[in-house]
Amino acid sequence: MTKGTVFAYSEALQSDGRDLYDAFAMLAEDAGYGKYLQTHAADWRKTIVELLHLLITAMGRNAPPDPILSDEQFPPGSPGALGRLCADTFKNHGIAFHHCLGLVKLLRPPFFDAAHVSAGADEQERATLAAILRVFDKFEMGLAAEWHRLELSQCNRDLRAAKHFILLEKRRYYTIFHRMIEPAFVVDNHSVLCDVNQAFEDFFAVKGRDIIGRHCSEVLDADLCAVCDLEHDLEGGSSFSGVELTLTVRGQQRTGLLAGTYLGGLSDDLSMSIMVFQDITEKKRIEKALVASEEKYRSLVENMPDVTWRADVDGNLLFASHNLKTVCGYTPAEFYQRGRFKDVHADDLERVRTAYRALFAEQQAFDIRYRFRRKDGDWVWLHDRAVAVTEKEGSRYADGVFADVTELKRVEDELERHRSKLEELVEARTAELRCANELLRQEIRERRQVEEELRRLTQSLARSNTDLEQFAHVVSHDLREPLMLIVAFTDRLLQRYGTDLDARGMEYLQRVFRSARRLEGMVDELLQLSRISSRGLQVESFDLGDLLNEVVENLEERIRQVRGRVEVGKLLAIEGDRVMVGQLFQNVICNALKYRKDDVEPLVIVEGRLLDNDFIEVTVEDNGIGFDEKYLDRIFIPFERLECGNKYEGTGIGLATCEKIVGHHGGMITARSKPGIGTTFVIRLPRRHPGGK
Repeated sequence: MTKGTVFAYSEALQSDGRDLYDAFAMLAEDAGYGKYLQTHAADWRKTIVELLHLLITAMGRNAPPDPILSDEQFPPGSPGALGRLCADTFKNHGIAFHHCLGLVKLLRPPFFDAAHVSAGADEQERATLAAILRVFDKFEMGLAAEWHRLELSQCNRDLRAAKHFILLEKRRYYTIFHRMIEPAFVVDNHSVLCDVNQAFEDFFAVKGRDIIGRHCSEVLDADLCAVCDLEHDLEGGSSFSGVELTLTVRGQQRTGLLAGTYLGGLSDDLSMSIMVFQDITEKKRIEKALVASEEKYRSLVENMPDVTWRADVDGNLLFASHNLKTVCGYTPAEFYQRGRFKDVHADDLERVRTAYRALFAEQQAFDIRYRFRRKDGDWVWLHDRAVAVTEKEGSRYADGVFADVTELKRVEDELERHRSKLEELVEARTAELRCANELLRQEIRERRQVEEELRRLTQSLARSNTDLEQFAHVVSHDLREPLMLIVAFTDRLLQRYGTDLDARGMEYLQRVFRSARRLEGMVDELLQLSRISSRGLQVESFDLGDLLNEVVENLEERIRQVRGRVEVGKLLAIEGDRVMVGQLFQNVICNALKYRKDDVEPLVIVEGRLLDNDFIEVTVEDNGIGFDEKYLDRIFIPFERLECGNKYEGTGIGLATCEKIVGHHGGMITARSKPGIGTTFVIRLPRRHPGGK
């Protein structure tokens, strides 16, 4: 049966599960879920293919998938992980949980039909059926757990936002009186001044300590009470606004609007009101802000998914949000009549009452789960929370929230049932890890052997390079003396016997002289290159700008001959071999002057900047003939010259010498160029050399 099921599922997988999807789509259409497949068909097809992979894997090892459901431990590739992925996907599509779960349950029949499970199945077939059931059960549990986690996370975010908003509102209402820029004062129901703000003192040129306790008509204009009928409004506990009046303040007529608000009663015979004197524009802005704030607060409370409540010390509900009906089945009015704990399960009731009493008696946080019977008779698990007790006017009450956590409780119970199996799985994974560690140690031993062989090869290569450099030095040194003789005697022949030769002989002798001179220059540069390779660095600190100016002075005659110009920008000080660095920039600048255009006066611009990694970057930019950057890797090879005809003299060693100098200093050199536009050499040198003092 297992092999047959695997074969059937493998065939379905080869067709991307089209037959399974078609059967699933028909079931969904019959169940009224067809509209959820029209726009999300690709995701459902992908889910079917992933389920096929999981089922084939489960059948292949003849064992159920990993029974791990917690958010932190869903292993990749498990049915629970696929369920979480589906929850994330379809919740983002806006599908309701019960619709999504209904569609998921409709996935089972096509897979069981494909497995060809008969009514009279033998033991192996029943085991296969059980394995398939476990895959779907854990897939659905992963879906439910992730969905609940997402819902709970959103609830917690909304709750934190609401608490933060309420805290800000309290702070704002506490400080608004003393920080408002308009003159304001508080009076009791007998029109006696109880408090004034700083703006009031500044506006009326009085001190609060001198006027508190006096009748407002003694301090303000006597016409004020007559105009606004202040005492009548206060006695009725009402408020007024928009009363325009003119007051004489410090000998000046001031016109404004007076607004008054009843603050509430502190006792049976004492109440207070606040009065604000302001202009029309500011009044409208404040009124609009207050209305918006109240609407925002009300919207937050009414739209929170959890039920918000307020109850007194005896547990009598004073307020419950309208979504109480969704969670408990009761309207707030019905719930007020039934009492706070009437529908709590008998086994949980005493525990709930004890925790609630501790909230008021010891200020201990009320955070508890209990069973609750809904109006329709179903039992649900509620998570009820309250953290603080408020006392006002001699009454004490608590504000809190509770949410339906039935599904979360079911998942937690399921996790507990599978804990022992999880421990077995951990032990198996630990054994696999030990084996993997042993393989890793073997690989490390083999890698160390390879590294040792590489070290030996590197040492051998270093010795070979040293021998080659010594050979180049000896050869160039031994060639120098005979070449000097050839050049000298050829020059004498030209001077003394040149007139005795015919034109052809004179040409031959001149060609010999030029070739000898060129070979002499090549040997000099080769000898110079070998000296750089063998010579140690004489590290010192020097100003790169001063060095570049000296180089330009040394090249002054050559620059004048080509009618060129070299501009040196601001450069910093570095540590290195001053002679070598000078030779480096002399070679680069000479290279720029050599490869110039016929009809353009050569211009060389040298600039520098400090990089973040404490390197100096110097650019040497010219307007010469340039070159194609595909040949960039050739210009630093000794004796390599790009195709330029015989127009430009040179040996091809100058840039190789530059690269060698830069390498000795721990830097790098490269170039950017375009044919006919010019070339920019980029040289990076460390600002402080490791061999410096």
